[in-house]
Amino acid sequence: MMKQMNKAVKDIYYFQDRREGFDKLFFSLLKKYQRYGAEVNGKVVLKNLSSKEKECISSFFGDDFRRNKTISITFRKMEETLKDREFNIGDIKTLLELYYDQPISTHKQQETEERNKYLSFLNKVKSISKHTYFGWYVESVEKKKDGYRRFLKLYNESPQVLNEYLVTIAKAVELLPLQKDMRLPFFSSKITGNPHAFDTNQEIGKLFVDVIKIVFVKTDKKAFEYETRAERIQELLLSVGIQKDDITNYVSFSGLRINIGSVEESILYEAGNRIGKTFLEPLREVMKFSRVRSIWDNNVIFVVEGSGIFSTIVDDVYEKIGGVPPLICTMGQFRVSAIKLLNLLVNEGYTIYYAGDHDPEGILMAQQLYNRFGDSIKPWGYTKKNYQTTSSTNTIGVEELALLKNVMHPSLLEVKGLLEKTHVPCYQEDFTHMLVEDIVLIYVP
Repeated sequence: MMKQMNKAVKDIYYFQDRREGFDKLFFSLLKKYQRYGAEVNGKVVLKNLSSKEKECISSFFGDDFRRNKTISITFRKMEETLKDREFNIGDIKTLLELYYDQPISTHKQQETEERNKYLSFLNKVKSISKHTYFGWYVESVEKKKDGYRRFLKLYNESPQVLNEYLVTIAKAVELLPLQKDMRLPFFSSKITGNPHAFDTNQEIGKLFVDVIKIVFVKTDKKAFEYETRAERIQELLLSVGIQKDDITNYVSFSGLRINIGSVEESILYEAGNRIGKTFLEPLREVMKFSRVRSIWDNNVIFVVEGSGIFSTIVDDVYEKIGGVPPLICTMGQFRVSAIKLLNLLVNEGYTIYYAGDHDPEGILMAQQLYNRFGDSIKPWGYTKKNYQTTSSTNTIGVEELALLKNVMHPSLLEVKGLLEKTHVPCYQEDFTHMLVEDIVLIYVP
């Protein structure tokens, strides 16, 4: 066998010494073999050949192809010619492997081999940890659901690195959910010795978030439709006791009674309410709230998203009724701090009235709150009367208008229809005085 193989190696020199004439033929044979395997009827068609290529192919097959525009060569013809010329190369596969000096397989064989390697790797991953959370993650990846795409991407880049990531994440998961909240850098340091290991812009950090997301869903928690990825990640990490950013994530409010822990009512907020103070609190402080209620004897809370609107309403209402309204400002797109505060109020049975701009983004924000809190949310000020106060000269583009397809709340449909008809937005600044009137009427009949 070895002697025959040595002869075959020598025979392949016939082609390798004439690569200029045979490269195109062999490349075509290779592609055909990889796609279909060694089919008896396998055939390649060569076009736009040079004189040198036609001369070499003609010489090998003993046919004159020099005037042909195309040359057709079957696998059978190739193998028969090798045999007739007493080459010690018996089949197409051996011929190609000798010519290219490397193993050759079909695409199907390669896919099967890669699939088997992947399944073997996945089985090893299953043995990394017996923790329920880790098991949920592996199950999701195995079913090609949440987490699968990133898992596959990292596997294709380096199975070894992915395995190292998963071993580290398994150690982290063993501690979850945390009994006491811990900030992300300190948690990362505890697990890896590196406070930035689980930073969410790092691959292992993204992988860790994938695991937590699956846990979040499996434990039947309801995620809010945050506009930014950062806020979505913040909520996911908090669900297992990890704080990512508890200082720059903040919310403003007025007219609220706050309980911290077992304290009946915080003296700080009680004193502030007496003098009409507004508060700007980071998530760090909001997380300490155990109960939140209005300073007024009704079950109504108002919410706006712009800081200018918030301050104007507080000033005007205070002037008219001698007290600050129970008002929350989300500071633009919803943040975790605002949602945490609203959660506490909804749990107390309050009805939340939300007012936003009359544009696709503002209407969608109202819909998102309703999706999260259901009938506890009442869209506020979304009327034709308010819309007609618009002084805007802006035009809403087609792509932005497409956001309105997700708006279904009955109280939003009137303004939705006006926007679709006119393509002109109306901003809260135009009807803030009407929002003030709505509030005053509640407290001064």
